Amino acid sequence: MDKFYYLITEGMKNVWRHKMTAFTAIISLFISLFIVGLLATAGDNTHKVLQYFRSKYKIEVFFKQDVSNEEAVGLIHQLKKIKGVRTATIIEKEDAVRIFKDQFG
Repeated sequence: MDKFYYLITEGMKNVWRHKMTAFTAIISLFISLFIVGLLATAGDNTHKVLQYFRSKYKIEVFFKQDVSNEEAVGLIHQLKKIKGVRTATIIEKEDAVRIFKDQFG
């Protein structure tokens, strides 16, 4: 314990003797760590924003009128197998007409 106390007291004496050198070292360390912290925070926030936007993609697929309901269901199952596709739903023609009328009058 005496060695530790000796090291601390000698360190403080030397910091007091060489004020300008100690001050510049402390300031440069502070600035360096501050910049590293800012970059780490910015990188983390950028990653979170990108993840948010990636989760909001919405792609609509329209089939020709001659496609049967069974073919559409088969295509939906194939779409669900694609990596990154979370949901896929079929909107029947009658529902699509109703949605169109609700949105556009």
